Amino acid sequence: MLVRAKAAQWPACAALQLGPSQALGVPQRVDQGKAPLLTGEGGGGDSGVASSALSAALRVLRKHHLCPPPRPPVLQVWLQYEEAPAEDVVAVPEEKERTANYKAVFVTEITDDLHFYVQDVETGTQLEKLMETMRSEIAAHPPLEGSYSPRRGDYCLAKFVDGEWYRARVEKVESPAKVHVFYIDYGNKETLPCSRLAALPPAFSICALPAQATEYKFAFIQTPPDEEARADAVDSIVRDIQNTQCLLNVEHPGPTCPHVTLQFADSQGDVGLGLVKEGLVMVEPRKEKQFQKVITEYLNAQEAAKSARVRGQRGMPGVLNLWRYGDFRADDADEFGYSR
Repeated sequence: MLVRAKAAQWPACAALQLGPSQALGVPQRVDQGKAPLLTGEGGGGDSGVASSALSAALRVLRKHHLCPPPRPPVLQVWLQYEEAPAEDVVAVPEEKERTANYKAVFVTEITDDLHFYVQDVETGTQLEKLMETMRSEIAAHPPLEGSYSPRRGDYCLAKFVDGEWYRARVEKVESPAKVHVFYIDYGNKETLPCSRLAALPPAFSICALPAQATEYKFAFIQTPPDEEARADAVDSIVRDIQNTQCLLNVEHPGPTCPHVTLQFADSQGDVGLGLVKEGLVMVEPRKEKQFQKVITEYLNAQEAAKSARVRGQRGMPGVLNLWRYGDFRADDADEFGYSR
């Protein structure tokens, strides 16, 4: 009788004497993928005899350690393999270039710290239509005086000194007679009594048209900490660009608003560079590579403004403003808060 063993492969072993009435023949070669055949005496159809012979044979083999359990094959190619150490990858920042993408804006307000507000020329017609419709609605249904109770953060209508109504936001309420508002489409502020305020109809809210005044700051320049000198710079800017159309380019982000350069719409002259040439502001040094060309131009203009005082040149009005007493930063920078 032939019985197929469960093991995959057996090594060649000599025939073992199992007992006086049994003998086991162990095959010398086993075909790959087939289990060996065990041959025992007593051929009949009794499967119990064959099972007992198989069990006895396995016990004898394990006892004499003749046939250790098969081990999985090992691929020789990996015996000497060593994983290469991971290399440190150093991120190399990409070199940026200065982007010059000027857009047309309308300057509506200049603040005391030389920030300014502009309207986008592309959306200017939308604001005009909204204002026209809103004022027609107000004329047809005038707000009841004293019916509106302002709260901080509210959007409302506010009557400006010109007698017209504008969209505004309540900044602070000191009393019914003193309410601080910010005109969201123009950037200016005013303190008004409640009698000059009214509720903003939903049809004219910021959902219908977002606030049109956007705040910016001049890039590459520093405003003088001296109050009088700063007022001179503000006055010059107000004369030059307030209520006029200019070209604006965003240079880099800032802590409160983007920093930009402005150009006059007609001549495309740099407004900030003009302030430096007149000695009204100082240059703000920056280390970014993409700004070095424009920074160099600004620094050269600043040096020219300082040397003009020494030579007694007065080619432009106010050229001696900050530098009338020489380079004040040399000895007093820390004392007066200037940075070189």
